[in-house]
Amino acid sequence: MKILVTEQQLKNIDKSLEEQGIMTPMIPASVEKARGDGRTALDLAHEKYPCIPQKFVLSYQYLLEDQKYNEQFLKAALGIIGRESSFASGRRYNVMSLWKFFGSAIGGGHSVGPAQMSSDTAKDLGFNIIEISTATGALDAAYKYLGRLYKSGISVGYSGNQPSSMGANGTGNAALDIAIAAYNTGAGRAIAQWCKTSDPNICMKCSQITQGKKVLAPNYIPNFPTKRFDKVDTTTRGYVKEVAGWIRKMNC
Repeated sequence: MKILVTEQQLKNIDKSLEEQGIMTPMIPASVEKARGDGRTALDLAHEKYPCIPQKFVLSYQYLLEDQKYNEQFLKAALGIIGRESSFASGRRYNVMSLWKFFGSAIGGGHSVGPAQMSSDTAKDLGFNIIEISTATGALDAAYKYLGRLYKSGISVGYSGNQPSSMGANGTGNAALDIAIAAYNTGAGRAIAQWCKTSDPNICMKCSQITQGKKVLAPNYIPNFPTKRFDKVDTTTRGYVKEVAGWIRKMNC
């Protein structure tokens, strides 16, 4: 089925989404209020956390201070949003997000919102597509999904206090690195026990080795190519490196 709309109709749809709160931050009213000296909550949050992107600083403050979320994981979730949507900015994101939202709403398998999360994953985490299209909902959902992936990494032996095989290119936390990798390439593909092969740069899942001795490669991050329809290609390790870079930039 094809849906044809004019440019003016597209603008009207965009305006309608803003009015409904679909493309807005969705911050609790108690956080939005000004503090009485003329400065808004956004002004104060940006002063307190100057390295956090402005579109997400109120969401970040709310989840960190009010919901008591873990700071490292919250910044990792925000780093994923930076990698996935350039913090919900740019013409490409603004146009594509609209079509992905409607496609997902009618049953398509599109990734939606600033964290580019599928509606099925969001639903499994307790979110709907409207919530993950907001700043707070996207950050909250990405955080919770990372937490789930992190626990899966820990369960198969990844360390929470040692670097991964990526060394300084990662976050310094192997379990977090594999969680970020899994966000990009899928938990079933990335999270596993990996064993060494005759090639020192390539490992195999230990479960796939049927002959010879299995030598575990601890904290290994696999490196799969990721090709996308929009030509924004990367690799698993490249993805982790970019997210880790964003985390370091948000050191405030």
